[in-house]
This record gives sequence, structure tokens and C-alpha cells, in this order.
Amino acid sequence: MDLNRVFHNLNATQQVDGLILEMGGAVPDAEKGQPVRFQLLMGQDTFDYIVQKQVYNMNGQAALTSDLTFPSSAWELKAAWLWIGNDPSYQQQLASDGYYIAQAYYQQGTQYQVGYAALSGLHVINKLNPDWVWTTFENRNNSKYTVTNAIPPTPMTNSTGPTPAAQPVNTDFQARYPALAQYELIGTQSKTTPTLLANSQLESAFQSQSSCFACHGTAAYSKKNGYFNFALKEQGGLVYPTAPLPASDFVGYNKLDFVWSLKRAQWQR
Repeated sequence: MDLNRVFHNLNATQQVDGLILEMGGAVPDAEKGQPVRFQLLMGQDTFDYIVQKQVYNMNGQAALTSDLTFPSSAWELKAAWLWIGNDPSYQQQLASDGYYIAQAYYQQGTQYQVGYAALSGLHVINKLNPDWVWTTFENRNNSKYTVTNAIPPTPMTNSTGPTPAAQPVNTDFQARYPALAQYELIGTQSKTTPTLLANSQLESAFQSQSSCFACHGTAAYSKKNGYFNFALKEQGGLVYPTAPLPASDFVGYNKLDFVWSLKRAQWQR
């Protein structure tokens, strides 16, 4: 391994709905059933605002008396990775399918697993005043390596893209960067368009209801009730909002300006 290269910290296994996406299909037997791993990164201005507002722990979020408003330079990344570890043949197989390979690690108990991982999906989230914009990408071969939690497991495919607007962008990008030509833009979502947008790696369980703007619009914290639950109980099951919820639903909450990653905060020890 190259100690001069970045080692990505793949410290999460839960998708945005709290479920786990499993590897399967063409992966080695040792990796079948293992989770796709996730990574969250943020820009310096995002980080600085969180420190300034002292909302890096739940104590600070409980002390809020008003809504948050991140600066227009704020951004976050959410990345999904297929764990390779130290398997040269599997690594070559993924490289042949056009995956970007990086060095990575994650903690397992008191030990660290160190090896290689392949980028399978990516959300890019930018604050462009007054609203946020979501852009999402994934590898076209993901259905070969990830499966649903159905019995028996079935290939995980994306049901919302690429959007018509993304198709000419993909044609241009894939011609310019042949080494990354298996990646495609699924789409970009702002306050108005499109209504639905899903990435098979990051929203596998609710492809037909995935709305970045609507779900992130529920990011809110109440000292009394905790975090707002964007999985809505309806007709005996769970649904996810595809349009902004009314302000009356958030009485007693402080809005977190669409930044659900603040939910990873802990109480001060």
C-alpha cells in the first residue's frame, strides 16, 4: 500500500433509512452478505459553521433557540464503497468494471481492517443560497455486486435515472474521462426538480419515494422529542415524504438547514 495516498475512513454501514445494503452476486464468497460501507465528508466552511454554532454534540443541538442557516459555501459528500480488503483478483475484477479503487480502513471492535475499497455511489450536496442542491452518481455495474434484502436476494438496480437532463452530461463526461466511464450522473435535484431522485447504493429501500429535498427538509431537532422522524406512518406502513411537509409539523423543533449528518452527534461525555 502507498503511505503517501489517502486512507478513507469507511466508518458507517447504514443507509439514510437505517438499513444495511449487502454485497452479493459477483463478489467473492467471503464478502457475500457483508455490508456496503459509507463515508461522510464535509467542507471546511461546513465544519466551521458547526463549530461556531456548537452543534457538534447533542448538548449544543438541545440548546438551540433558532434554526440553523449554513453559509452558501457549505458542502458535504456521502460516498458508498464496496469493501475489497486484500484480494488482488477481486480488486482487478472491479477495476475492469470501471470502479475507482482507493485505500481504506474501518474499525471492527478494537481492531482496524485496512485494505482497498471500490467507489460505488456518491452524493454531492452543495448549499447554493437560499437552498441546497443534491447531485448523485453511481457505477453502472452496481447491480452485479449489491443485492436487495429480499428472500432470495436480488440485484439492486436504480429506478429513477439517469434523468433526461443527465444523459448528455454523461455522454460528454464519459468521453472525456474514459477511466471513469462506468460512472454516470443519475441526476441533480433542487427545490423544484425533479420530484424523485434515488441512488441504488444510498437509498436502496425506498427508490420510488426518494426525494433528497423533501427528506432533508425534515432535518430538525426538538429538546423534547429528539430528531424528527422522516419515515411517516401511513396506512399501516412507512412512507417517505416526496414534497415538503407543512410548517405545522415542526412546531417545537429547530430546523437543521437540511443537514441530516448532524444526527451523528453524541451527548458530551
